[in-house]
Amino acid sequence: MECNNVNAGNVSHDHDEFEEMKTQVSLLRRKLDSERMVNDKLMRRVMKEKVSSVNTYITKVIVCGLLAIVLLNFDFTVLFPLSVTFLVFTNLMMVCALSYTIWNKILLGSVNMMEDNLLDVCHKLVRFKQREMRYLYIGAPAVLLWLVYLIYEVNTSIEDPDVAYSLSFSGTIGGVIGLVIGIYMFRKMIKNVNDVVEHIGLP
Repeated sequence: MECNNVNAGNVSHDHDEFEEMKTQVSLLRRKLDSERMVNDKLMRRVMKEKVSSVNTYITKVIVCGLLAIVLLNFDFTVLFPLSVTFLVFTNLMMVCALSYTIWNKILLGSVNMMEDNLLDVCHKLVRFKQREMRYLYIGAPAVLLWLVYLIYEVNTSIEDPDVAYSLSFSGTIGGVIGLVIGIYMFRKMIKNVNDVVEHIGLP
């Protein structure tokens, strides 16, 4: 009889220990899940700041592009009239560049770092980067071609050689400086995109 009581006590004790272990494991699991959620939110917040920085850069490019269209048309129709062909080429190039940039900004604007599936975000950012790289490979030679065309137009449309030389020189220097600054800012933007993509990772 005493043996049965002892066995019953041992079983009860083991059961209590097992329940306590289950409780501790459950608490540990909840703690780990909570920490995972906090880490996920912190990671998303950091990545959101990088994506926001890229979005701000694209917005500035669009604003600068609109201002450039207005100023270039004013300069080359009022201050230093150039040929209609050059103006059409310039406006066509600027409109194509702006349209492409706005199209890519729409893709970037569809990214919600705090709520979207990270894999979907990653795919969108990779697509955004591919478009931007394509834009660079086409845009940089187009700007250089435009500068050559500008120098030709200035020297054939403006009679005063001093004014023509001054415009050619300042236009070339300004174009090269603008191109260098643009490429630097572009590389910085691509770095932010790469940081986010690498942090998320692709299977």
